[in-house]
Amino acid sequence: MVDLQAQIDAVAVMRSELSSGRSVLLTGEAGSGRTAVLEQLRGEMTDSGRSVVLVRGADAVAELPLVAFAEVIADHGIVGAAPLTIYTNLPVRVRSRGTIVLVDDADALDRASAVLLGQLARAGTLVAVAVTSPDDLPKSVLDEVTHGRWGRVDLAPLGSDDVLRVAAELVGDELAARSAAMLVSLAEGHLSTVVEQVAAAGVLGHGPAGIELGDPVATPALRRRAEEATRGVGPEAYAALERLALAPALPVGLFPGPVVADLVAVGLVAVEGTSIRQTRPLVGLALRSRWSTSERAERQGQLADALGGWPAWSGTSLLMAVRAGRRISDDLLLDAADVALAAARNQEVQEFLDALRTSSPRERLLRGAVAAAEGETATAEQFLREIDLAAVSDSLRVRIGQEWGLALAVRGGDPQRAVRQVTAVLSTISNSVVGRVLETDLVKWRLMAGERAADVEVSPTSDDPRVRLNEAVIGAMLASLGRTAPEVLAYVDAGRALLSEIDEVPGSIPDLLTLSEYLGVAFDGRVAEAERLASRHRDRAAREADPSLGMWEFAAAELALHRGDLTQAEALARRATRHLAWRDFTGLQSAAVALMAAVNARRGRLGAAEDLIGDITDAHTADVKVALHVARTRAERALRSRRRTEAADLLSDAGRTALAHAHLHLALMALDEAFMLDPADDRARAVIDQRGLSPLAAVLARRVEAVLGGTATELALSVDELDEMGLVGRAAHAAHLVARTHSRAGGLATAQKWRSRAILLTTRCGTAWPPARDGGALSPRELDIARRAARRERSREIGAELGLSARTVENHLARIYRKLGIAGRDGLADEMLGENFA
Repeated sequence: MVDLQAQIDAVAVMRSELSSGRSVLLTGEAGSGRTAVLEQLRGEMTDSGRSVVLVRGADAVAELPLVAFAEVIADHGIVGAAPLTIYTNLPVRVRSRGTIVLVDDADALDRASAVLLGQLARAGTLVAVAVTSPDDLPKSVLDEVTHGRWGRVDLAPLGSDDVLRVAAELVGDELAARSAAMLVSLAEGHLSTVVEQVAAAGVLGHGPAGIELGDPVATPALRRRAEEATRGVGPEAYAALERLALAPALPVGLFPGPVVADLVAVGLVAVEGTSIRQTRPLVGLALRSRWSTSERAERQGQLADALGGWPAWSGTSLLMAVRAGRRISDDLLLDAADVALAAARNQEVQEFLDALRTSSPRERLLRGAVAAAEGETATAEQFLREIDLAAVSDSLRVRIGQEWGLALAVRGGDPQRAVRQVTAVLSTISNSVVGRVLETDLVKWRLMAGERAADVEVSPTSDDPRVRLNEAVIGAMLASLGRTAPEVLAYVDAGRALLSEIDEVPGSIPDLLTLSEYLGVAFDGRVAEAERLASRHRDRAAREADPSLGMWEFAAAELALHRGDLTQAEALARRATRHLAWRDFTGLQSAAVALMAAVNARRGRLGAAEDLIGDITDAHTADVKVALHVARTRAERALRSRRRTEAADLLSDAGRTALAHAHLHLALMALDEAFMLDPADDRARAVIDQRGLSPLAAVLARRVEAVLGGTATELALSVDELDEMGLVGRAAHAAHLVARTHSRAGGLATAQKWRSRAILLTTRCGTAWPPARDGGALSPRELDIARRAARRERSREIGAELGLSARTVENHLARIYRKLGIAGRDGLADEMLGENFA
């Protein structure tokens, strides 16, 4: 099973508490991995030579008192004794032997066992107890926890990333986005549910978008969780949940106010404006699983009728009617399909289209749009070609042109062809005002086709809010390439202000505006803020199977590369390649593959990297993002073949090309990397010339000037600035340069201090880039030993905890001292516990 950081941390803290003589309480919801933590803890403590026994509350039987402790009782020679004898003698024997008692599901212990656990705790036995919350502890133990100064570890639910990591480990590859969303929403962070659902749903297929699981299954365990969630809910509220199980959202006015208030209070629904939705999909799944096909259709028909008086919910009403098997007019079905398409609900679009009785140009357009969104480019082209442009209106021609652009540039990866096709459609539009919408769309495909962003003008020239919104989106995208954050946000704010003026806004539009905001913030040097923004939207997209998922994964992966965190960059880039193959409205598929190649190359996997870029063509590298990552991949081959100048030239050339296309921020990062490899004057000037671009650019320029001036003081300030900005990889590189500067000047002690800091910074980001000449990161084992030694744990104690001999620990420490350039434990404590290491 994949290592989960939350569980690793929990085991480490619990070991530390027990080793220091303190009992510990572990809390976490059922299914959160409490049992796995205790089992791992038992294994590690046993390996270190401690006597450990694991008691399971689930083994308790009311009719057989103390059966849960049968193993402990037998091991300590009190089999057959009366309960009073066990209560008085067992705690003494357990403590004298030094046995550690781990208790899982303590809330399920029978009364006699709970009393015995309290006796053990009062006698000073080291115990670790796992329950959902302290309120679930037997009173005899709760008193000890409250007054006995126990340690406490709270095991939080798994985050979306950990859920998907576990799933990928179970099935052998990343999940496709829809399956990922299904699993994340049903699991609610519970490890046991992740494992159970993957096994129950099974693998349906494996394609470029990842592994598709079968339909979710209302397993007995999931139904029990749903019953727990709805326990105490009244009949009216339960009926409301049944209706909400049929549709993603419904009008809040459909339900009595007190019912809504009750359901909100217990966290089963959320009210957003005038709509209400379930917040726990497992409840809806459990409810639907109880109905036969005919009963579900009857309920859908009833809901369709109930929504008849809600004009704003006509689409949902029609969907329920279609699913109930009713006949609907084609015009109504097409209108509903348009709305569903704008919201990227492709399955609903398909359901509406399949209910049509006749074919039409509009129907062909919608089928083409769905096919393109599903990655079936050839099918999409076939549907679009079947439309006679001469027989349709200008407004429909605009939509046909938009779909050609998406199908060819984004899904087909051929933006040049998209430009030609969209231009051809545009030439048939006689109304220039109507055509302006398509003209602004064409800007995106021209940029993807490699045209210079500087040659593209975007200015508000129309009273049509759709045109102005499109122009705001394009303006924000262009500004995010090389303008200041306030300039980017001005376009973003203008676009967001227009959203309320347009009835059917494609779901991609708000995401593109937010992506522009993210890029503006990131390249402004507010890296931590940008990461929080991306993480929030990435988690939402993962829960909802939103088409923006791959886009956010790519954006976060690219920023991780710039930060120097190759581990995070690799995990997100791998996921992005899968999810962009499922949905991509930004044309990032080739860029994601190239990014994955660059990350592989920088981690030393040159063969895998070159395999990835083998299918990238000149048409792909017309995209500046693709070209930059391909250059990074090839530069790494040269660098690891000791052709450092050639590697720097590759990055410089790519950076200059990006500058020529007005991708100033991305160009700067590449030019700075070239300087890091080869600090020549011309490479320095290329970075310094961009100092006015942003606060981040100013920091990089000051670092370059400090390197050229050979001034250790100024360079040290750059280390702090880069570290505070979150560019830990660059901070580590600068710290190495400070160490070398002091070393050349004869300041060996100061040089050692800076070399030590460089290594600790590198340890934080995982991998040094460029590869350090004078020391790398501490390994995970070395870091663990260093932290323990810094806390004044003796080598014998560290070895006992880690299953190592004291001599092996001393050998590790010797290597750590050499890497950090310190004399011994006193220096280690300064380094590991000082302000420079987080």
